Amino acid sequence: TLSSVTGYCVALVVKTLPNCALYGKHNVKVKLSTKDEETLWVDHRRGDMVQRVAADASSNPDGKQLLYSGTTGILAAGTSPFYGGGLRLFPFARLTTNKMHLRLGRINPLTGFINIPKIFEGSYRDKSDKFGCIDFIGGDFEVEVTTEEHSDEKGFPFQHSGESIGHIDRFRLRVIPDPVRFVSFLKKRVVVDE
Repeated sequence: TLSSVTGYCVALVVKTLPNCALYGKHNVKVKLSTKDEETLWVDHRRGDMVQRVAADASSNPDGKQLLYSGTTGILAAGTSPFYGGGLRLFPFARLTTNKMHLRLGRINPLTGFINIPKIFEGSYRDKSDKFGCIDFIGGDFEVEVTTEEHSDEKGFPFQHSGESIGHIDRFRLRVIPDPVRFVSFLKKRVVVDE
C-alpha cells in the first residue's frame, strides 16, 4: 500500500489533475445553508479570527440562512481535525466541542499538489483575497448540488467516512447534541496512585 502523503499525491496526479485539465471536472456548483444561528465563519487566511455569519434564520420562510452559493472542488466536514491518512483537512474542528468544521476547498488542484505538505499538516493558508478555502464552524448544514450533471449520473459523488454513497444532489450534515457513549474492553490508561 502507498503511504498517506504518497497515496494522495498519486491520486491527485493520476486522477484529479487529468480530469481537471482535460474535462474541467474539478468544480461543482453548490448552495450551502444552515439553520444553526450560532454558525461561525473562520478566516482561513489567518486562522485566528471568527465571525458569526448566520442571522436570524426564523425570518426566512424555510428557516435557513444561505452561507455560500458558488463553485467548489471539495466540500467536506468533520468533528476531528483529520480527514484520513493523517491529512489534517479540518484544523479548526476542535474550536468547539459541539460543532463541526465544514470546509469548501476552492483552490486549483495544481496549487493543492504544490502545497500538499502544508495541507497535510493543517498549516496551509491561502493569503489571497480569492478565499481558496472557506471555513465554517456549525452544527447543522444543508448542501444542494446545483451542477446539472457529473458524468452519467445526476448529482455528485458522495463519500461518508471513506465509503462511497453514490451520486446525490442534496444532503444535510448535523451534529447530534447528546454525546455518544463508546464501550471499551481495554484497561483504563490512566493510573491513579493512591
